[in-house]
Amino acid sequence: MNPREFTSLVFLTIFYLVLQILILRHFVLFDVAFCFIYIAAILILPFETNVSLVLLISFGLGIVVDLFYNTAGLHAAASVFVGFVRTPILKAVKGLDTDINLSLKGMGFVTFTQYALPLVFIHHLLLFLIEANNSQIIFYTLLKVIASTLFSYLFIVLFQSFRK
Repeated sequence: MNPREFTSLVFLTIFYLVLQILILRHFVLFDVAFCFIYIAAILILPFETNVSLVLLISFGLGIVVDLFYNTAGLHAAASVFVGFVRTPILKAVKGLDTDINLSLKGMGFVTFTQYALPLVFIHHLLLFLIEANNSQIIFYTLLKVIASTLFSYLFIVLFQSFRK
């Protein structure tokens, strides 16, 4: 990765984080669909990024969101898990092709959806299951997972489509 790509990635990550904290934390549809766009920063990390660095970045993003959401590690846990399963899912979708741009334009809509949608779902499933901590509200929790996954993925695709 050259310095220009690195700088662009850092600014995009900061943009996603600021957007999440200042604006999107207030976007809630019908009290079930929450938008968590900050995980797009994990999704777009280059394929060749060391897994340890991906986990560290995922933890950093999650803990910053936790600080502003007052959620005591929920986002950090879900983000680290997404960082952990990111490479195996990417290999399942794209194979061992290491020369890929992990973006909507670089992968195409179908391949990007096959890669990103399961990761967004995993993030939301883990986040809301830990948050619920109660099997009596499992259907409401699953509704939140599905609605939030679709809502977040829609925003990720929208922002990816406007990216150079």
